[in-house]
Amino acid sequence: MATFEEEQQIRDTATQNLMAVSGAKLESLYRDELGAELNFRDGAKVFERTLSLIRRVDPDILWDLSFNKLQALNKELIIIAQILNEVVEFSLQKHPSNPTNQRDSIITRMRDKYDQLHDVLSPIIAFSQSQSGVIENMKAKIAEVAEGATKVKAEIDRLYTEAEVITAERQKESIDILNSLRSAAAEAGVSQHSIYFKDEALENANESTKWLRAAIVIGCLTVLFGLYSLYSYSNLAENLDWAHSVHLLFGKAVVFSILYFALIWTGRNYRAYRHNAVVNKHRQNALSTFQAFVKASDQRDVKDAVLLRSTEAIFSPVATGYITKESEGQGNTQILEVLRGAIKTGQ
Repeated sequence: MATFEEEQQIRDTATQNLMAVSGAKLESLYRDELGAELNFRDGAKVFERTLSLIRRVDPDILWDLSFNKLQALNKELIIIAQILNEVVEFSLQKHPSNPTNQRDSIITRMRDKYDQLHDVLSPIIAFSQSQSGVIENMKAKIAEVAEGATKVKAEIDRLYTEAEVITAERQKESIDILNSLRSAAAEAGVSQHSIYFKDEALENANESTKWLRAAIVIGCLTVLFGLYSLYSYSNLAENLDWAHSVHLLFGKAVVFSILYFALIWTGRNYRAYRHNAVVNKHRQNALSTFQAFVKASDQRDVKDAVLLRSTEAIFSPVATGYITKESEGQGNTQILEVLRGAIKTGQ
């Protein structure tokens, strides 16, 4: 068995020869300067096919080849390089007698060498392509994740900038909304508007039920598939080699990942619809009880307090427990401050 130094030496030599042969230019091999009778245009297809085969070998893959494979590859590359060198150095001075036959002999040798070259390179090319496919897939996924992260960052920056620009406008709009709400409450009462939130709450509750059922079905399928995979693999494990085991597990992992993603997606949709249903139900209750509290007192301060709390219930975010990272303190404080200022101005 070859030592590491011997293997590295043959690898370096094979890499140099591979780069040299792969870098040969077809146009320089035609030797048109020799004239129509002596140029190598008749061997164009032979040269093109041979170089195309050699160029399909990735130099980086030589690190994974065995010593015997490297020796066989290097031997073939040396022979091809010698033939190409004869083409480049061919001249009438070197072949004064019967140059046409000498040229044809070179082309024939290159043609006859292709079969043996193919036998040596074909397993190397197959191995190279399999490794290249894995690497390219990894690069594509990394690029996709990086691109997605860049887009998300850009979107966050855009939203943050817009939020800073329109803060003053939103505060003014809040005051206008308060004035409009007070006017509508004075003329017709606000309890009649609770029907809109009731319809929204009912619709969102129905949708959440559908997504809950879908999540239960997908969850059951995921569990059943996991149990089936364990059972089937335990029965086949003794009859499978390493490569087939990896192939089988990879396929099942893909299916399981899809089921898991579907389960997470349906669960998120259920929580979103359920959250909206609870929020709209809360708003409906606030508007439905508004008139009762207003008519219970003739004091202006009490009416303003009821209006303040009803408006807060409608426009403030409500923590329901269905959405993660909910916060309501900051929004409530801003709305209360705006409404208090508007009420004082009206008084």
